[in-house]
Amino acid sequence: MRVAIAIAAAVASVRPAAADVGSGSAAVGVGMFGGRPATTVDAGIDVAGGAWAVGIGGRVRWLAGEGVRRQDWDEPGDIAAVLRYLTYRREPDGDGIAVAVAAGPLANAVLGHETVVGGLTTGLDVDHRHLGAQVRVAGAVAAGEALVDDVVAPRVIAARGRLGGDRGAAFGATAAGDLELGVAAVALDAEWRAAVAVPYVDLVAVVGRGVGAHAGVAVHADAAGAAWRGVVEAYAASEGYVPGWFGPLYEVDRATPGGLAAAGGFGGRASASVDADGLGRLALAYDRRRGRPDRLAVRLAAPYFARAQLAAWAAADVARGGARAVAAELRVELPAGLFAAGEAARVYRDAGGALEPLWLATIAVGGALAL
Repeated sequence: MRVAIAIAAAVASVRPAAADVGSGSAAVGVGMFGGRPATTVDAGIDVAGGAWAVGIGGRVRWLAGEGVRRQDWDEPGDIAAVLRYLTYRREPDGDGIAVAVAAGPLANAVLGHETVVGGLTTGLDVDHRHLGAQVRVAGAVAAGEALVDDVVAPRVIAARGRLGGDRGAAFGATAAGDLELGVAAVALDAEWRAAVAVPYVDLVAVVGRGVGAHAGVAVHADAAGAAWRGVVEAYAASEGYVPGWFGPLYEVDRATPGGLAAAGGFGGRASASVDADGLGRLALAYDRRRGRPDRLAVRLAAPYFARAQLAAWAAADVARGGARAVAAELRVELPAGLFAAGEAARVYRDAGGALEPLWLATIAVGGALAL
């Protein structure tokens, strides 16, 4: 789960640099993997310049009584995940085309109003790593974006297009599908962009499963050196419809019998986020879902502050025995180019075709060297 929070922070924080810069790092850690003591060795290289950044690296894990954990490196996706992240961003002057490209494990990926793709996160299964990709293109009156959860063995693919400027009416269309399960979802949406509030409606169909209608309003404001955003939404749905079908725990839901079943009726969603200059981002979302457990999601990404950096992510069904995943990582700078890092996570592993939860934790000490 380390990738899902670390890569999300890296992708979100990329800024054009004046010149090419790079660094190499390595760390040794001890901790627990499930109920077994574990030793880890991490190594990586990060390079950034202009409008791009790339990081490669990996982890080797020794488990007591087992040796090197081969499941971490026994699939093509595991090898591809050596590319920890890659980003490119072009911000044109005037009315040109803006382009953003990112590769790495998907973390909180969203499209549009999140009624189809609402926080898709990969990396919850420690035995199957995924190198995903996202691309966004935006002009003055049109924009498009697309994503794939795994470029080596695609499962979930999704795309959205939008027509409309910064003010007034805008219209969008979204399509997403799970190639392995044969599930497809399509949506049409409309919104009215004003200075502060953006009311919207979405009509969504999960083909062969159910349909839903969403109506909400998003509010944006800049105050006290921070960007604030809040969303309140209600929906009505037929039986079998799950709002935000491709959500933060989709990797677990799709592998759980009945994990994507729901009853028709009414539900809603509320979310809030704040981006504070120099302090990072905090986001919370709560989904009230008819026929499904309510779901809570929390995400925190803080840049280096007082020689420390913190990232945390959690998503959980608010029901006893429901799906849930948690991850947190703290990194502290030490003298002489050294650092200390601690991480803890509740994730899942493959247990003969089904997923079972496990806890893992690591405390590591390492060093970084400018290249």
